[in-house]
Amino acid sequence: MWKFALPDGYGPAEWTDFLEPAWHVQEEKKQTEHLVVYDTFDWRLYRQGLGLWRVGDVYSLNDLAARREVTTAVMPEPPVYVWDLPPGLLRARLDPVISVRALLPQADVLVHTRAYQVMDEAAQPTAELVLAEIRPSDRSAPQSPTAHLTIHPLAGRAEAAQALADRLAQAGLAATETARFDDVLTAVGQTPGGYSTKLDINLTPDMRADEATKAILRYLFQVMRTNETYIRQDLDPEFLHDYRVAVRRTRSALSQIKAVFPPATTNRFKREFKVIGQLSNHLRDLDVYLLAEEDYKSQLPDFLRDEIEPLFDFLRARRGQALQEVSAGLNSTEYRQMAADWEAFLAQPAGEEGKTAVPRKKIANAATPILTLAQRRIYKRYQQVIQAGQTILIQNQLGQMHSLRIECKKLRYLMEFFASLFPPKEMSLLIRQLKQLQTHLGDLNDLNVQQTYLLHVADDLPLRRKKNRRALVAIGWLVANLEQKKTQAKAESAAAFTQFAAADNARLFAELFAAPDGGGGEGVRG
Repeated sequence: MWKFALPDGYGPAEWTDFLEPAWHVQEEKKQTEHLVVYDTFDWRLYRQGLGLWRVGDVYSLNDLAARREVTTAVMPEPPVYVWDLPPGLLRARLDPVISVRALLPQADVLVHTRAYQVMDEAAQPTAELVLAEIRPSDRSAPQSPTAHLTIHPLAGRAEAAQALADRLAQAGLAATETARFDDVLTAVGQTPGGYSTKLDINLTPDMRADEATKAILRYLFQVMRTNETYIRQDLDPEFLHDYRVAVRRTRSALSQIKAVFPPATTNRFKREFKVIGQLSNHLRDLDVYLLAEEDYKSQLPDFLRDEIEPLFDFLRARRGQALQEVSAGLNSTEYRQMAADWEAFLAQPAGEEGKTAVPRKKIANAATPILTLAQRRIYKRYQQVIQAGQTILIQNQLGQMHSLRIECKKLRYLMEFFASLFPPKEMSLLIRQLKQLQTHLGDLNDLNVQQTYLLHVADDLPLRRKKNRRALVAIGWLVANLEQKKTQAKAESAAAFTQFAAADNARLFAELFAAPDGGGGEGVRG
């Protein structure tokens, strides 16, 4: 098969005339298909090498690298979540990939195709030519229509088809190997994988610390702004999650990258972002519990599983109110003013703060090369994590695991902020191990929080109805089960910390971040 890209407006008259008289071209059929590509907002399918699209009622999951169809399913209504899909192979393949994210139409196009039969001078069939033009379905949308001409050789006529391809190349047509999936996205101006919450900031070792910090903060602010609209639309809970992570990282950067901005500015925005984070705490908690509904039910014996239903009815009702409160907060004058002030501050050129009346010692790190400051801050935070963890284990203060979790989170954020300054292999290893420790500590913290919240909800659950009183029995069973899980989680957290604090990791942290005197060292860039 040979494929050629056609210039805009380059129709059959141009290339058919060029083939005469050696070949005769006869149109056989034409059709128009309405094709819609689906993926999550963060392109989870694409990142796994998969493409999902619909033509009519038929949904096809495709392996993009192999350019082959994996499976199909027929659905009269477009699915939004994986649980909207009928049981079968398509659902089984998508479930672990997209999880709770909504499937969104990422490209909506009309594909016009015309098929032609090509005859040689002896009137013998040589090949089939297919002209495909792809345009956005919405004519008012920005358009980058794509058109291609594909040669499909007939059995035993490969040489003749090759001659045909050579002739089209002589006509100035450019050969291409793009897949249909790519052509569709190009037609609507869509860039797959364009959104990610993973920090992708290329810092240079000698960059001023204030300039580098603003680059980090601008990236995080963009993540926040991107997710705001979708939080209000309530498409899926991950928009709120991504927004909150960006807020937490922002607060962490303001707190941990010290003496680069005037204290008044830093303190003001630390307060502002703390309020923003608190605004959505309740909504996020409710999302977590509602997403865990099936897991909670699986922990109950058969005779109690239906009895827990009033709990989730109660939580769903509360969630509706919590969403309204978050939306009102995001729409408030105070929030809009804060966002405008923050954006203006981030747009201010680095070094401008030093021209104000701020004492030099208050912004002593502003002009420091970011590599030096990054090493100093990361190694100090690493030492604090190790000291806190060892104290907890030696003194058997397992109840303090939550404070260790916070210290680990601060260290991880710093390492992610400055990852581009250090060798990627070593940084990936250390961050991966730190994430594993955080996961165990997070599981333990979640179990504590869940117990407390379930007991709190039990106090608020109206008991006038018999079903609600029975739900209390199921809640009590869950609380007891969570207590058993906590014992296991404590042991796993202690083991994970011991692994993270091992000598090999300690040497690697010292090599990357510590100077001979124990402070921030020179380090290397990968």
